[in-house]
Amino acid sequence: MTTCKAPHKKPPGRPALPPDKAQTAMIRERVTEAQRAEYEARGGKAWLVAALNRKRK
Repeated sequence: MTTCKAPHKKPPGRPALPPDKAQTAMIRERVTEAQRAEYEARGGKAWLVAALNRKRK
């Protein structure tokens, strides 16, 4: 007789991100089409996050 072990189960879902990488808030603002185009031209989300993270000199 052979014994069968149950395969190791992975926890459901995606692993948690470190606190400094977690994105828990959303910003939604109304802008003109020209402002939206400028936002996209500057890099969109990545540009905004970098601008917010920059320290003032």
